Amino acid sequence: MAVRHAGDGRSRSEESFQQYASSMPWPAVSWADDATRQELASLLAVQGIPTLVLLDAKDCAVITDDARARVNDDPDGKDFPWRPEPVSLFTERLSSRLHDHPALILFVEGGPGEVEWAMSILRQAADVYEERHPASESALREPRLQFYVAQDVSMPRQGAREMIWNRIGDAADGLREQLVLEDTVPLLVAVDVWRGAVSVLEDEADDDELDEERDGGAGAISAASAVAFMEAFLAGDLPTAPIGVYLPPPPRPHQALLQDALPVEA
Repeated sequence: MAVRHAGDGRSRSEESFQQYASSMPWPAVSWADDATRQELASLLAVQGIPTLVLLDAKDCAVITDDARARVNDDPDGKDFPWRPEPVSLFTERLSSRLHDHPALILFVEGGPGEVEWAMSILRQAADVYEERHPASESALREPRLQFYVAQDVSMPRQGAREMIWNRIGDAADGLREQLVLEDTVPLLVAVDVWRGAVSVLEDEADDDELDEERDGGAGAISAASAVAFMEAFLAGDLPTAPIGVYLPPPPRPHQALLQDALPVEA
């Protein structure tokens, strides 16, 4: 695997750039080659630093533009090269992506089978989305619908495993509070931060009907209703409510490299 440091052109001097680059074991784009750095930032839709993007060596296709966070989550590289899954379990790491991409989110309880059922529903919706709305060559600049399962988890904070699941539950609870959603499950929502809007499809089935749906029955949120909800959301045909809350901001660029770009107060 080849690694290249590109910088962002905002270092105060060549000396500071070289000092920063010398702390890394891989080559860097030359300080003098500002055009290449700017072109890379534009092509890869870099919004801030540090950013780590993985490209396929065969065709330079983007594998993930979220590699920095994935390194933190998977320091041993067990899931490398971190190819994106069609549906993800919502965590704090993914909250910043809501600033860049709309999302379909299914809230469920943390009981046995709940997550598997929700994943199955959203995978079918994701497959339809990819078929009907294929990504263009400029996909990095194009908001793409994300699919998340937000799992409500409530268990004693004891061992490491329990702490991990509680963090997942905390992320779901925090998102529910930020979007001002009712405390009900299952709950399917569509969120578009750029439009400042959220749409909700509440499941009106009782617990018996929900069990029937998971056993092949009807009455609860289904793949068909999720797809219909998704398409209406994409077409702008759903009633929406303003988010009206403060979502976590995306990670700030490295402060030291922004000193020249920021105004200096007297």
